Formats: sequence, structure tokens, C-alpha cells
Amino acid sequence: MKISEILRKLRTERNISQTAMAKKLNITRQAYNHYETGRCEPDYSALVKIAGFFDVSTDYILQNTNNPKPIKQSEKEKEGEIMNEKNLDGKPVTQAQFRKLEKNMANMATKDDINKILEAINSIQANTESGQDEPAFKN
Repeated sequence: MKISEILRKLRTERNISQTAMAKKLNITRQAYNHYETGRCEPDYSALVKIAGFFDVSTDYILQNTNNPKPIKQSEKEKEGEIMNEKNLDGKPVTQAQFRKLEKNMANMATKDDINKILEAINSIQANTESGQDEPAFKN
């Protein structure tokens, strides 16, 4: 089934006119008609609006799935939604893995922290070379 056919099917199942759909999308009826006749395809923002209006996923309209219902975020997490990023082994990373890594990274040193550590190391080296017993630390 083509995108144009899916759009027509969704609209007619809900008994909505092309004019009403065009108003929802803030476009002309002729422009919406072009979507349904296959003369052109909706752009990203129109596609998202159409999917939201009909409560279907954009993947359904784009024919990437036969399931019309959008997957809610909690369901994606349960399924271990695969992200485009890869881990160091080249394997796909799930949302859950990414969030765990994100939390761990929040506890890591920032660039400013690293600079303070380097200053302290330099201070220790300078004091050791000058014979001072106590290093001078900067906060």
C-alpha cells in the first residue's frame, strides 16, 4: 500500500473530508489532495501532524510497520528500543543502556575538574622540586 492510499484510508475510515484535513494541516485542499493522489508526499511536519491526528505511528504511514498504533515510550523501553548509536564492540545500544551510561557520565569529572586536578599535580611537582613539605592546593 502506498503512502497516498494509507492517507486516504485513514481519512475515509474516520469520515473526514479533504477540506477538513487540509485545515488541520494548515494547507490548501488541493495540496492535501496531492498527498492522496500521490502527486507529492507530506513533508516531515505534515507527516507528524497527520500521524498525531489519526493516532498512528509515522512508521505506519511510511510503511515501515503494519502496526498502526504508535509505540509509547514505556513500551519502547520494555522492548529495549535499539538506537542508531553503537557501543565499542559495534553492537547496537538500547535506550536503557544509553540512559545508564548517561547517569554514569554525570558522575564523571568535567573539563574544569580535570583542569583543577592538573593544577594540583603541577603544584605538587613544583613544591616537591622546591623542597617544600606541603603542596599548595587551589580550590
